Amino acid sequence: MFYWSSPTPFAALAAICLAMGSALTAEPPKVPSLRLIKAARLVDVNTGATISPAQVLVEGDRIKAVGTNLAVPKGAEAIDLGDVTLLPGLIDTHTHMLLHTDGFSGNGNDFLATTLSTITTPQRVLRGAGFAKDMLLEGFTTIRDLGNSGRGGDIALRDAIEQDWVPGPRMAVSTRILAPTGGQFGSLAPDVAGLIDLEYAVINGIVEARKAVRQAIYEGADVIKVVVKEGAASLDLEEVKAIVAEAHRASRKVAVHAYDEAPARLAAEAGVDSIEHGKQLSEDTLRLMAQKGIWLVPTDLTVRANVSIDAQGKSLPPEQIRAIEAQWTERVKARQERLRMAKRLGVPLAAGS
Repeated sequence: MFYWSSPTPFAALAAICLAMGSALTAEPPKVPSLRLIKAARLVDVNTGATISPAQVLVEGDRIKAVGTNLAVPKGAEAIDLGDVTLLPGLIDTHTHMLLHTDGFSGNGNDFLATTLSTITTPQRVLRGAGFAKDMLLEGFTTIRDLGNSGRGGDIALRDAIEQDWVPGPRMAVSTRILAPTGGQFGSLAPDVAGLIDLEYAVINGIVEARKAVRQAIYEGADVIKVVVKEGAASLDLEEVKAIVAEAHRASRKVAVHAYDEAPARLAAEAGVDSIEHGKQLSEDTLRLMAQKGIWLVPTDLTVRANVSIDAQGKSLPPEQIRAIEAQWTERVKARQERLRMAKRLGVPLAAGS
């Protein structure tokens, strides 16, 4: 954009327009076909060793070799990053890029209703683009986004990143979450019950289960997200099996939200691909997950983070803070033990925030 405060001679303006036209129609700069990236160190996550000094040979958008004294082809561009440590791009397998809690205090049901009734999906996408950039700069090159994105919001953000409209990590998205009646909302007044349809594909029966999977795939889902149980409402085993069968037929994985033993056990019996959260799992269920190769995505928080959430930004008396800390210390200890058990039994684990 050009600004001027006084009349501009026509010839000068024409020259500016010609320059702009030339810049806009010129070929974009080509990325060198061969680049040698140098750094002080590189973490080899396969062996746990540190390579120092480190060299990475890149051809186009692919890493060709990693080492210390690589045979570098003639003409490769050298990029020296100096005293830094390289590591592979991080992967976060459980995100909600379009669900924002800024400034809200209240229970989860109220939060979801407030979000959907006060923030439009385009606004959520724009905010999500900012968070996507932040995640990329923090080292995450791939994320799996599991719903609560409005209708089509996650698809829009994923595609914008793929087309280089906005910076961000590669995204695998789920579109709307498949859920029993009511989704993850609490009790809603009939006048606003339509909010449920923005976030959830409600299932009642095997036919609707298969239909919901097909609709999600049609809309662009890379993965299918399912809530098995919320409150008194629950999907049954046959409904979840139908979801899994339909998703696997289309080469899509199934991720299930399950905090407690009962829905996690049902999901494992149905043959899903991952159980998200899994805060309370029995040894029998963990063994079944190990046998079937079902991933556990813990999404665990520290004691400090849980206390902060419970405090909801309020300045609480020290004795109340200590009481909350004591409660969460015991809970976090139990959750860490279930992770140790999962690892010991051979359950595959994935990082998810």
